[in-house]
Amino acid sequence: MLVLLLGYRQQIAQVLESKGIPFCIWSEKPLKKQVLCQKIIIEDYPHQIEDGLSQLAGLPITHVIAGTEATVYLASRLRKALGARSNPDTAIILCHDKIEMKEFLRDRKIPMTDFLRGNELRNPNAVISRLGSTVVVKSRVGSGGRGLVWVDQDPEKLRHLLTDDVIIESPIKGTEGSVESLIQDGRVLFTNITRYTKVGTENRVPGDYPQEIQRDILELNQRVLSEIGIQWGLTHLEFYHTEANQILFGEVALRPPGGYIMQAMELAYDYDFWRAFVEIELGQSVTPPSVQAMAFAASVIFHPGEKSKITRIEGKAEAKALASMVKVRIKVKVGDSVKNRTSVGEDVGYALLKHEDPDQLTKDLEALHQTLHID
Repeated sequence: MLVLLLGYRQQIAQVLESKGIPFCIWSEKPLKKQVLCQKIIIEDYPHQIEDGLSQLAGLPITHVIAGTEATVYLASRLRKALGARSNPDTAIILCHDKIEMKEFLRDRKIPMTDFLRGNELRNPNAVISRLGSTVVVKSRVGSGGRGLVWVDQDPEKLRHLLTDDVIIESPIKGTEGSVESLIQDGRVLFTNITRYTKVGTENRVPGDYPQEIQRDILELNQRVLSEIGIQWGLTHLEFYHTEANQILFGEVALRPPGGYIMQAMELAYDYDFWRAFVEIELGQSVTPPSVQAMAFAASVIFHPGEKSKITRIEGKAEAKALASMVKVRIKVKVGDSVKNRTSVGEDVGYALLKHEDPDQLTKDLEALHQTLHID
């Protein structure tokens, strides 16, 4: 066995090392830490599969694991070219392209907000007539939050966005969340529901939804996974809980979640989800965690939002003293420049919290936002 880790992720490399599994790394950026592996390729990811295969010539690769969001689709193409274990082609495409995904699932009566292909209606007024005066424009590939643009009663702005590279949706009044699923041999072994208590900055695990809403969420998740036909992997399905108490499909990705949700899940279930992810990727047997969470956890992401120079970092000591606090990390210092935030994956720090009492966790989350300031 020889594993290619496409896109370096420390947690995956650590699992492979601990299991004594030989692996290679392909990364676009130099690694900050020394890693014990067979080979490290520091090179831009290939646009053509043939170029990727030439880089891997002579390496008997048996498995390919995508370590980052950006490499998920490329990893699937390399698996097929190398004859490595792979999900069905249709499942890969549907989890990669939001338009293909949503058209496929809409035809199968999966509930979702109305949408259009970016170039389906060339007239912006026709788009507004169909979807409403306010629309959400998203890149058709990549995570939902990356490249997202809100257009409010502005036909001219919308006109310049009507391309084949985007999907246009009606906005939804309500809240958001996600379902993380471990899948092996076409069967869902485990599911977790995450609630986005502050979209893009705060996630609670497990989500504190009423039982009937949890049932509807898990039913939607099962229907989507079954229709797409995913055979193995860790999936991240996003949903909307509307003001009308409906559960609507958002999108699904065949990869681990971002936003430090994996770490929050580990705290809540006392389980190594990165190890389980690697074992599923390698086709090894997996013992799933208990369905019942052992505690309540949350991840909080810090970022000033817009491009700025950091002028103040205050309250870290008070944050570390909170009863629920497990870890708080700040990656910047006063004087550092920060770029505009374009996705959940960009941050200047994060915190992980855990407590057996959900009310105490709520209090500590509120206190964290009041005491810790990075701006």
